[in-house]
Amino acid sequence: MHAEIVSIGTELLMGEIVDTNSTTLASELAKIGMEVRWVSKVGDDPERLFEVLNRAWRRSDVTLTTGGLGPTSDDLTRETISSVLGEEMAVQDDLLAHLESLFTGRRAPMPATNIKQATLIPSAAVLPNPMGTAPGWWAEKDGRIIVAMPGPSRELDRMWLHEGAPRLKERNTGVAIATRTLKTFGISEGGL
Repeated sequence: MHAEIVSIGTELLMGEIVDTNSTTLASELAKIGMEVRWVSKVGDDPERLFEVLNRAWRRSDVTLTTGGLGPTSDDLTRETISSVLGEEMAVQDDLLAHLESLFTGRRAPMPATNIKQATLIPSAAVLPNPMGTAPGWWAEKDGRIIVAMPGPSRELDRMWLHEGAPRLKERNTGVAIATRTLKTFGISEGGL
């Protein structure tokens, strides 16, 4: 299986945040024998995001996304995946109840904008996020997979370790990527 990583957020393109997520995921995918063929960064623009995710969906066995799962109007990953797969999002009562309980526990009202974090499409399953309010998605259709995970590293790292990696490893058994690093000194790269 081969994979593609898409890091989402205008802040990445503006240099406000360094994209460590794609580097981490590329390293982790190699550990479970998945070849990463492409890594993209895209801002929070609906047309460009659709273009990037649609291309990834058509050419890669597995697409991993990071970012764009928050409650604000520029967080468009769910909506874009829905469009790419041609499916409608619907609020899930259990997810909504969970979100409401998180805000109740914080003694704060839940903003209406957070309701979109309780949506799902028919081909997706929820990836729990005990580190934040944005659950991930595991969408599977026509032999391809999209794994949508949050952008904050502590949320992504936990979700990858406990949700994404084990599921992908199950589907990619018996495959390994072996690498060897040779360190040299006293000779230039071209001379070597």
